[in-house]
Amino acid sequence: MNDVLDIDITKDKEVKVNKGGRSFGFGNITEELYEYICKTLPYGSTILELGSGWGTSQLVKHYTVHSVEHSKLFWDRYHTNYIHVPLKQHKAVKNHDGDVWYDAKILRRAVVGLKYDLLLIDGPPVTRAGFVKYFDIFNPHVIMIFDDVNRKKDNSIMNSIASKLEVPYITYGAGTEKLFGVINDPIWGEL
Repeated sequence: MNDVLDIDITKDKEVKVNKGGRSFGFGNITEELYEYICKTLPYGSTILELGSGWGTSQLVKHYTVHSVEHSKLFWDRYHTNYIHVPLKQHKAVKNHDGDVWYDAKILRRAVVGLKYDLLLIDGPPVTRAGFVKYFDIFNPHVIMIFDDVNRKKDNSIMNSIASKLEVPYITYGAGTEKLFGVINDPIWGEL
């Protein structure tokens, strides 16, 4: 059960793309999410993202980005701060679907001491339940963005973390197919 899985989940998935696959939305972060980051986070700040893709190429224009990535397809594609972490099977997380996530032992060693201002949770592609189980790896005081919370299982992850931290979250993208949620949203300080 604890064997490292040498798989690339993304290679067998059909992904809808726009004009050569270089655009916001579909399998990438939305333009609204990108604009939210640009309005909220000062340029030059540091982002730690779980999962990477074309949106990463846009974020690195303004930020230092460290990308946790399991798929060789994306390693070193958009910058040089990739953290290569294979997927690993773990015990299922109560009330959450999925038992595959990043190898927490490798991830913990890779991010210990890393300073970042925003955590973007957008991977791995099939399940993110391990984020709840291994949340202690991450800084709970930074802005946390959960992409794809229009999907029940991803919304559940965000809800679990908000409950654990006893803080509210805000969901963005109403009226669209792709939502994202934010914990530690600076807007709460402005209300």
